[in-house]
Amino acid sequence: MFVALVLVLSGLSAVAWGDETGACYGAREASADAARRIAGEWPLRASGDPVSSYVQQLAERLRLGLDGTGRKRWRFDVARNLAPSAFAVGDGYVVLTDGLVSFVRDESQLAAVLAHEMAHVLEGHFCRPGRRGGRDYQVGTLVQHYDAAAEEEADTRAVELLQRAGFDPGAMASLLRCLADSTPSFRNQLNRRVQALERRGFARSGAASRRDSPGFREARRLVEEDFKGLESAFDIENAWKRCQ
Repeated sequence: MFVALVLVLSGLSAVAWGDETGACYGAREASADAARRIAGEWPLRASGDPVSSYVQQLAERLRLGLDGTGRKRWRFDVARNLAPSAFAVGDGYVVLTDGLVSFVRDESQLAAVLAHEMAHVLEGHFCRPGRRGGRDYQVGTLVQHYDAAAEEEADTRAVELLQRAGFDPGAMASLLRCLADSTPSFRNQLNRRVQALERRGFARSGAASRRDSPGFREARRLVEEDFKGLESAFDIENAWKRCQ
């Protein structure tokens, strides 16, 4: 079962912590195990699939703004699932869903989700000697952890990545606001993150950077064509609406 997008942007991470440098014992092995379980349990688009190829291109645009850290290995998979979702499991591995591509308002919001998950890796959130509080969530056979402080760190780093790559720097805050309106049970958490971005001056949109690429429009068209006829069942079960 896939986690809802409100938890996606809550920076889900595998129980076994590790970082991008391999400094934590067992980090790479834990991430590799999580990747194997994901591949075995969830239907993933092939690497040559047009939607997968677009996501790789989007991630590459973000990666090029990472200064020296851009040399890290990154892998992005797209799961064929309607629930809007994404999460990282460490060692540069990020999974997002078809539902996320369809849910976001524009390309900058999709880039914001990818940047947020990349930021968890870059900030070393998979390499901590124990948890700093928060909650655990079961996602299939994986246990994911929510840490409010880590979310704010990842949000801030993500906005920096968006700015460097030429995306709307306000996309993270605008998506969080949309989620807060859509999910009352997480509204307080999400609003606190928006407020943290506002305090840092990271909540303003740049209209000129909100132009969607042809690749984004085609990826969304393909996703929605694949799931044509399933929208009504999806809406009834999840009550998601695209951000406006």
